Parts: sequence; structure tokens; C-alpha cells
Amino acid sequence: MESEEQETRYCKYCSTKLVKESNLKYPLRICDKDDCFLKLDKELYPDKYSQSDSNYTRENKENKNIVKLQSQITNLENKPNKTKAEQALLEEKKKQLEELLNKKKNNSNTNTAKPSDKTGLYIGCGTIGLFVLLLVFILARNRQKRKK
Repeated sequence: MESEEQETRYCKYCSTKLVKESNLKYPLRICDKDDCFLKLDKELYPDKYSQSDSNYTRENKENKNIVKLQSQITNLENKPNKTKAEQALLEEKKKQLEELLNKKKNNSNTNTAKPSDKTGLYIGCGTIGLFVLLLVFILARNRQKRKK
């Protein structure tokens, strides 16, 4: 008669209860939620996430700035009686929004592939090289048949 010893523990990243069976040699102290796995992965491999997180936060800030400027512009445009200062502020905000949108457009238009990545070039040259070799062999074979 085997008795299963169970010990209650909690996930390292959230408050989910875990049940540890005594026969496990190296138990993980996390639950099976995707967020917890992601946090563990970030903890184990910080270099993997440092660059992508910074790009994400920069894009997120740019998007927030664009939305904020758009809402401020609509508020200023909807005002029936605008002073000269409000009109100047409206023009300034429109210029800022245009600059941000152009910057975002230029960033999205740039090639995200590395310049050193020439895989397509290598595949194309290899294919052309194979066709040239095949043509040489076919021509050589035809000449040999004519001589005989």
C-alpha cells in the first residue's frame, strides 16, 4: 500500500496552489499559465528578451503619443471660439502629429532584414550555376554523339 505524500506550495509568479508529489526529483515551482512560463523564460534568458522588449516599449510610447496628439487636435478643432494662442497650439500639434506619423512610416518602411543576410542571393546564384553546369554536360554529350 503506497501512500502519496502531497505538499502544498504556491507558484513563484502568481498565487496558484501547486501540489508536489514526493516522487518528483526536481519540481518546478511554477504553474502551467503562459504568463508564468514567460516570466520564467525571461528570468532564465534575459538576453533573449532585452532587445525585443525595448523595441516594443518604444513603439508603444510612439503609439500613445500619436493617439494623445490626435485627441488633443480633435478637442481643439471642436472648440467653436478659438483664441490666437489656441489656434497656434493647434497648428503646432498638427505639425508634431505629422512628424510622428512620418517617423513611424519611415521606421516601418525600412528593411528589417539584416544587410549581411544574403540567403536569396546565394540561392539564386546556386540555381543559375546548376543550370549552366547542366547545359555544359548536355552540350558535351551531344558533341560526343556527333563524333561517333
